[in-house]
Amino acid sequence: MAMLIQNSDAATSLRLHVSLGFPGDQTLDLRVSPGAAREIRDMMEAEDVFGGEIIEHSAGTDLVVYAGSLAGGLTGLAAVLRAFFQRNRDKSVTFSYGDTSLEIRGMGEAASRRLADQALAEMKQQQLERDAQWRRLIEGNDQEPG
Repeated sequence: MAMLIQNSDAATSLRLHVSLGFPGDQTLDLRVSPGAAREIRDMMEAEDVFGGEIIEHSAGTDLVVYAGSLAGGLTGLAAVLRAFFQRNRDKSVTFSYGDTSLEIRGMGEAASRRLADQALAEMKQQQLERDAQWRRLIEGNDQEPG
């Protein structure tokens, strides 16, 4: 069972935030602590979901931002999240997606699977809604005034 961490040591603390990607790109953005960035990137490349590094000046040096592809479904990104949770189960991981933020440590495989699947399903649905809204805006702008 995952434990809630009250005071985490910066040396054993990581952050991972999943957020919506650019409309129409079929991606989610993964913002990760610099200390775990190479690990996440390697896993994303192994799962063939690495969509590139995003230059986000507002992130500064606190976070590295990668695009994670949804083109092949959620399987690859879910595998990345599960592996990340398992590899870092001895550390405090602040994991957030959408409006949800959790501090976890010691998460088992089944709980990792449930959390990854739930988080990505919610974010994919939000991304699809954003994409549809974006298409409606573009289609509305492409019409000539009547």
